[in-house]
Amino acid sequence: MSTRSNRQPACRNQVPVIEAFEPRRMMAVVVAAAADTLADSFGVVTHLDYSGVYSTRYTDVIKPRLDELNVRHLRDGLKSFASTQMVRARELASLYGVKMTALVTSNNISTTQTNLIANLAAINAVEGPNETNIYPWTYNGVSGVGAFDSGGSTTNGNGVRGYQQDLFNMVNANTQLANLPVVQTSVAPGGETYANSLGSLAAYADVGNFHSYTQAAYPPEDKILSYHLPYARKTTPGTKPLWSTEGGTGQSQTTPALPGDTDASKYNLRILMEQFRLGVKRSFAYELIDQNISGELNYGMLRFDGTPKPVFTGMKNLIALTGEATQSGSDWIAPTFTPGSLDYTITGGTSSVRSTLLQKSDGRFYLVIWQGVKDFYGNGTPVSPYPTDQTVTLSFNTTIGSIKTYRPMLGTTATTGDATWTNIQSITLKVPDQPLVVEIQPTLFNDNFSNGLSNWTPVGGTWAAEATRNGRTNVYTQSNTAGTSVSLAGSSSWTDYSTSAWVNVSNTAGSVGILGRVQNSTNFYGLVLSGGQWKIFKTVSGTVTILGSGAYSYTANTWHRLSLSMVGTNLTASVSTNGSTFTSLGSATDSTFTSGKVGLRSSGAVTSFDDILVRPA
Repeated sequence: MSTRSNRQPACRNQVPVIEAFEPRRMMAVVVAAAADTLADSFGVVTHLDYSGVYSTRYTDVIKPRLDELNVRHLRDGLKSFASTQMVRARELASLYGVKMTALVTSNNISTTQTNLIANLAAINAVEGPNETNIYPWTYNGVSGVGAFDSGGSTTNGNGVRGYQQDLFNMVNANTQLANLPVVQTSVAPGGETYANSLGSLAAYADVGNFHSYTQAAYPPEDKILSYHLPYARKTTPGTKPLWSTEGGTGQSQTTPALPGDTDASKYNLRILMEQFRLGVKRSFAYELIDQNISGELNYGMLRFDGTPKPVFTGMKNLIALTGEATQSGSDWIAPTFTPGSLDYTITGGTSSVRSTLLQKSDGRFYLVIWQGVKDFYGNGTPVSPYPTDQTVTLSFNTTIGSIKTYRPMLGTTATTGDATWTNIQSITLKVPDQPLVVEIQPTLFNDNFSNGLSNWTPVGGTWAAEATRNGRTNVYTQSNTAGTSVSLAGSSSWTDYSTSAWVNVSNTAGSVGILGRVQNSTNFYGLVLSGGQWKIFKTVSGTVTILGSGAYSYTANTWHRLSLSMVGTNLTASVSTNGSTFTSLGSATDSTFTSGKVGLRSSGAVTSFDDILVRPA
């Protein structure tokens, strides 16, 4: 069984409307979307049975590049079981878990049903006829829009409307196909009159559809908001989710009226991000690779020779940064959790800034931010002056544990030249005309005991607030020197995290420490200083097992900051005497506990604690 990450299947009950996230200029509590929904929103159009590059480079380019891209969704034409198209589609689904939105190619409903059932292992959605305003579709002897049969019959509908109705009814009536979402027929840009004539098809599709091609002369964000989405709602009024099954910006190295592929990649990645921001559930980039033929305008994410353009790199890295789903066979399962919220502002040069807030199941937030600006004139030449990065201030209403930035079109390592900010409440960002990802790792818990002890539940001992102890103020002290006692705080749902605290012990014969993944007062992991040693241990039903230990010289009545990190089965201990520079003590491996609260431990001495901090690991 494969354990590749970041893909999941699409089925009818997985097409919710994603909230639109607007740029923030005033302090607001923003509810995040699950980060994996961004990775899952990306798809790519292929032509697996075409001659040329798809035929000659399938094995050495098409397959390995799809594997590298890690995208979960293809959009291609539905053909017979033995066709090259579907043989390859089934192979890709089996190898990489990438499944097809199957675009119908037969105007015979029975043939479509046969082909869907035969190739179901490779398919996760079915789409009605393609761009019927420029590729006429004949059904029951009628070309063009046609009309529904007023009695709702599945046999007497005509034209495009009738086919869409019968397709929807056929899929819903078949027990093998009923979980497939049915995507509405598409209208090519420029088909406004046709879309008005087509009218609402919302009753005969689970998902609306539009094609979001943009011109170099317009910022893609403007065209999506003012043109593509309003016309998509002409044929899918109401609140049903929308997909964009084609979209992109033409590019060329030689044609003056088109931008070069490096520059057009910015527009193409912004199309995907803007559509996600505005609630579009899935967006397919047109297309995977340049076909190097007349009329296609080199829309590909790969050049004709198979080398990646920046949009390919950008999509790949956005998936790597935000995806969480793991592959099981040809299916993909994302973590189930309820995303939280973040209180922040973006101020400064924000007039053209767009942003979307995401969160992973481990608590990390990802703010994707970019400028929605015009980069090119109508003749494909760059605007002058060319857009520069806009300076904005990102502020939070609380101290953030750590912040990193990434430029996906460049890579998945932290942005060159930017620091990794720690324990900070405000930073300055340079926002480019391409997506910038800001990873925000908030603190899960922070207590300096200045507001009382209500967060803590002591078990045994004598625990109380103390005004001062050995130079620190507002500390938490356990004063009973007989036996062992603990005090617990936090959430039982915390999984991978680090916990740290200042600790102080009145004599080195006693011990002082911190606890993690606490189930209750007799089941937990711990890190203690005891008798001139550090010890990583676990307590199971009150029985202590030492997992790792070593010498550590310390004196009584001095403060040391202990840190215990728990990631999967790995437990890592470190210590600091100044609170900023930590020295590794050692590590251990154990799988007994996977989640739990934090705690403090005292034994055989007066012990004190201060500034407890818990962060996602």
